[in-house]
Amino acid sequence: MERGHLVHRMFRNRTVLSAVRRLETGLEVTPDVIKVSRRLRKATMRLIVAHNQELYRKGVKAALADSTWVDVVGEAGDDVALFETLDQAAADTVLLELGTFPGTSLQVVGQLRELAAEVRLVIVAALDDHALVREAIELGADGCLLKSVTAHELVTALRVVAENRHYIQVELVNAVVDLSRKSVTREHHGLSPDQLRILQLVADGLKNKQVATELGVSETTVKSNLRVIYSKLDASSRAHAVAAAMRLGIVG
Repeated sequence: MERGHLVHRMFRNRTVLSAVRRLETGLEVTPDVIKVSRRLRKATMRLIVAHNQELYRKGVKAALADSTWVDVVGEAGDDVALFETLDQAAADTVLLELGTFPGTSLQVVGQLRELAAEVRLVIVAALDDHALVREAIELGADGCLLKSVTAHELVTALRVVAENRHYIQVELVNAVVDLSRKSVTREHHGLSPDQLRILQLVADGLKNKQVATELGVSETTVKSNLRVIYSKLDASSRAHAVAAAMRLGIVG
C-alpha cells in the first residue's frame, strides 16, 4: 500500500489531511496542527457494557455518547455473552454491574482477571454490597462505582482507568478498606520510606518495570517490596493496596 493512501486512511480529519499534504509537499506544519494529529491518533477505549437489562445498557451508551474517546463495542446480557463479545470485539475495558448475573458476578471477575488480565474492569455495585465490592477489588477490579453514579462521574472514572490508574467512588472507599485499617499503624503505617515511594508510584499508575527505572532498583526488588506492602496493608492486589493507602492518607 502506498504511503499516501495509508496516511489518508489513518487521518480522516480534514485539518490533519491538510497537514499531511503539507508534509508531503515540504510546506510548513504549525505546532497546533501537530497537536491535533497526535490527539486524533490516540486509541479510544473499547468498552463492553455487561448487564442483564437492555434498557440499562442503552442508557450507559447514551450517557457516553458525547465522549468520543469511548467506543462501546459490545453489550452482554449474561456471562457467556460477555466472554464471547470480549473475544470478538477486541475490547480493552468491561463495565460490569455486580449482581447482574445472579450467583456468578465474582466468578466472572475472577475469570476476567485470569483469562484477560490486560482488560480493565470497572464494577458497579449497590451501596450495601460492601462484601462484594471488597472481594471484587481483591480479585483485581480497576474501578468501583455505585449504581447511582452520575454520567459525569462515570466518564471521569473511565478516563482514570484508561490511564491505567484506579478509581473508587468516595462512598465506597470505607467499604473497601475496613479490613486494611485493622493491621496498619497510624503514624508510619508499618511501611518503610522506600515502600512508601513504591506505593506512591503504583498509585500514580506506573508498572513494576517503570517503578524500578524511576527508583534505580531492580524489578525483583519492586515486586518483593510490593508483597511486603500488601501484607502490611492487608491487601491482596495493587488496586486494594492503593485504595487502602488513599483512605489512610499514605498516598495522594
